[in-house]
Amino acid sequence: MLRIIAPPIWVRYIWKESFKGFLIALSGLIALFSLLQFVTFMGMSGDGSYTLADAGMETLLYVPRKLIETTPMAALLGTLIGLGGLARYQELTALTGAGVSDWRIIQIASLLAIPLSIFLIFISQFGVPQAYYKSQAIEAKASSDKEATGHSFWALGSGGVFLKVGSLADDGRAWHIQRFIIDDKGQLQEFLKAERAVPNPDGSWHMSDILKKTIVRNKVTEETFSDMDWKPFLSEEEMRYLSFPITFVSPSVLIEHIIQGRVSGEPKTLCEREIWSRLALPFSIVALFFFAAPFLFGSTRSRTVGSRIGIGVMIAVAYTLFQEILDRAGLVTGISPIITAFLPPLLLVAAAVQLYARANVK
Repeated sequence: MLRIIAPPIWVRYIWKESFKGFLIALSGLIALFSLLQFVTFMGMSGDGSYTLADAGMETLLYVPRKLIETTPMAALLGTLIGLGGLARYQELTALTGAGVSDWRIIQIASLLAIPLSIFLIFISQFGVPQAYYKSQAIEAKASSDKEATGHSFWALGSGGVFLKVGSLADDGRAWHIQRFIIDDKGQLQEFLKAERAVPNPDGSWHMSDILKKTIVRNKVTEETFSDMDWKPFLSEEEMRYLSFPITFVSPSVLIEHIIQGRVSGEPKTLCEREIWSRLALPFSIVALFFFAAPFLFGSTRSRTVGSRIGIGVMIAVAYTLFQEILDRAGLVTGISPIITAFLPPLLLVAAAVQLYARANVK
């Protein structure tokens, strides 16, 4: 117990150097991706009252999401930078000579994944959704076209009711609404289309310019209305979250949708895949920590820090692409999200062990 509360000096030294390297790598990655994001937002300058200051503020609001995306890559690069510096000055050799195994050093460094994971869970719950909502509010406020800055979504309600909203603004107004009612046989019973809708105080929509088609025994009856009130099966908050890209939705909302889907018998596939990928994130961080071992110990320890960083960038990018490809393939083929989420870190650890063994044989 005492060793956990007050670890040996060499353990704290490993943590300090690894964390220092992690911060250097994370700062560089955040700066790079934020610059690219800022350039993208600059393209909106001149749209209504949107200014460079708005672009800068939006870039800052995207930083919490960038932290989540870049932390696994920064874990690998930070280990290569921090422990690579120790290897350069033979400090790792001194530790191994004192009886500390190579894998023990990597295990100690990988413990940083615990506080990092807790931090990422915290910002994904309380930072990312709020920051994204504020960034969309900036765009909506600055833009002269509220419809253009809105976001579309699909939703499925009970009784075979499908809702498609072409554009939802931050003030609750909606455009290009389509409602489909499907019977038990999968046949379309009713189609309703409204050009625009304004929220009422009771949560219903006041829709205008409406076209309604009813299908009975293969006969289509068409009606038009100037306006109509209809209460959606979703609350304003639920619609706001549905219009978010799923990567910006908080874990609690994802879990809530998954539970609701299981209760209603309508599984939320995308939500389940997203939550499993987030649960696998700590394992990816640990796996990338371990993958640094072959490049720090064995015959490859003589590599320069620059070459290690270059190799680390290529590995991290390849790993990220593999995760994305496997996730998309799982969505198309129906592979379990548990497999697509946890298979990449398991394969990475296996590859690290194999490379480490080969490096030490040489």
